[in-house]
Amino acid sequence: MREPKNGVWLKPDPPRMLGSGFSLTPVFGLRPGAADTGCHSMNVPHASSHRTRVRLPGDVMRPFEVYLNGVPQEEGKDYRVEGRTLVFSNELRTEGRLGFWRWLSMWVGIAGTYRQNDSVDVVYQRNGRRAVATKLPLESL
Repeated sequence: MREPKNGVWLKPDPPRMLGSGFSLTPVFGLRPGAADTGCHSMNVPHASSHRTRVRLPGDVMRPFEVYLNGVPQEEGKDYRVEGRTLVFSNELRTEGRLGFWRWLSMWVGIAGTYRQNDSVDVVYQRNGRRAVATKLPLESL
């Protein structure tokens, strides 16, 4: 880093194969001693935590297993039980209905759909038999 010129810090450009010499690029927002890694920070502060609640069907009794998108979840780590609901600390979303144009573009094969589409399934015992409640409705808190 070079000393500021009119309040703007300058950093050297990487060498160019065919270019000649050495040029300087203005760098805004860097302070003396600040690390310039050339990367953006992935630490984005969240204004509030987004939690999701999933109501358990009436016949679900402990013990039960919870799956999010087919992946087993652990109580206390991935979710917690509050009465007859499961509370996830992260925001879960379903894709919702597809509009005509998105549906048509998928049918024709032009594009797919890549929206977040979470699914919560609960496996439990009902009358001594294994039962599965699938795609339980998600509620944002």
